[in-house]
Amino acid sequence: MQETPSLNVVIVGGSIAGLMHGIMLSRLGHHVHILEQSTENFRHGQAAGIRAGPEAQKFLSEFDLHKHYPYAVDCPGMQFINKKSDYERFVKFPMKQTSWTMLYYRLRANFDGLVSKHCPAPLELASEAGNAKYDLGKRVLGLTEDGSQVQVQYRDVATEEIKTVQADLVIGADGSYSAIRRIFRPPSEREDRPYAGYLALRGGILESEISQATRDVLKNNFTVFKMPKNYILVYAIPGHDGSLEPGNRILNFVWYHNCPDDFEFQEVMTDISGQTHRSTLQPGMLRPEVWEQQVKFAQASFAAPFVELVEKTSQPFVAAVSDNICDRATFMNGKVILVGDALALFRPHVALSANQAAYDCLELQKVLKGEISMKQWERNVLGYAAKTRQLSVVVGTLSQYGGWKLVQSVLVYALLLLRQGILSLVRWLTRS
Repeated sequence: MQETPSLNVVIVGGSIAGLMHGIMLSRLGHHVHILEQSTENFRHGQAAGIRAGPEAQKFLSEFDLHKHYPYAVDCPGMQFINKKSDYERFVKFPMKQTSWTMLYYRLRANFDGLVSKHCPAPLELASEAGNAKYDLGKRVLGLTEDGSQVQVQYRDVATEEIKTVQADLVIGADGSYSAIRRIFRPPSEREDRPYAGYLALRGGILESEISQATRDVLKNNFTVFKMPKNYILVYAIPGHDGSLEPGNRILNFVWYHNCPDDFEFQEVMTDISGQTHRSTLQPGMLRPEVWEQQVKFAQASFAAPFVELVEKTSQPFVAAVSDNICDRATFMNGKVILVGDALALFRPHVALSANQAAYDCLELQKVLKGEISMKQWERNVLGYAAKTRQLSVVVGTLSQYGGWKLVQSVLVYALLLLRQGILSLVRWLTRS
């Protein structure tokens, strides 16, 4: 196979997956136009933690021009504590913990040179790189196949003007409610994000605002407190300005709480204006009386460090836990592809969303370099997505339900791995 000649690429969605693909493509000399629905370069309220998994680290090692600036807190492993805050066990499992905000600004600096508090030094992007355009306030309306290209129709949010751009390749990187996926797999065919039966309540507190006693318990570890049908975890991530200095970092917690899809769900997910949401309540939207009940639950049930974290959280936010996967990753004869959360959504327990984005990107690089075909790319990314999604289901079922549900999820995971292993063996044998 030969390397792909210079392409005009439109990426729908300018978050983590879209930026990773944009950086890789432009570094290979392709011309990239990102269509981002948001109207703001600088994002607020996105302090959610992200684990930089193996593929994410590999991506940054290869493409990040800010290598001399650390982007993550090094965490040695996981520790489990009991109600008395005593250590029960420690699992050595080194992790790099960062935040959506940190990763977004780091990627923007590498894609189009955006200067921010997180990346204050302007980058000199390679002269041989392709054009890189980050286009804000653009909402995609549709795609039309036009011979060897695709016409992308979009609306300018500010002017309401409808425009069209031609692309050799269109990448749907627009998240779990992907507009690109909906073109080929309308929501009427299957629910976008089927609810798993429990919520993830999240918060972030500046480390300097937490008592020394709590910080002594947490240390620099990923700390977990578990009880039946509930568990809460916390780890340190970069501060609001990207600082990794102790005291300036944010202690990011996630609390998984079972919540049936009935009156209780509506009670929690109805915001301060009276609107009920199906997936997410952003910071500042959770009603104070609802959070007050959660605080009382924590005070009666949690270990002291987690009680303090919950009590001192002023801007909690909530996500209904769900997972999904598309049955295909390529459309229009390989001219349209889905990546990241647009392709598959994992439950957050495994913390591999950014890793999936990096994996999809690095595999696509192989296609563009002529090392594998687009058909092989689709098989690889669907295989990764399927096994990681089911692993996330197993971990979530273990923590929130157990019993027969857990047995079923483990069996599905085992059969999936067995099937993938057999298919890989068959392909190897037929090549031999």
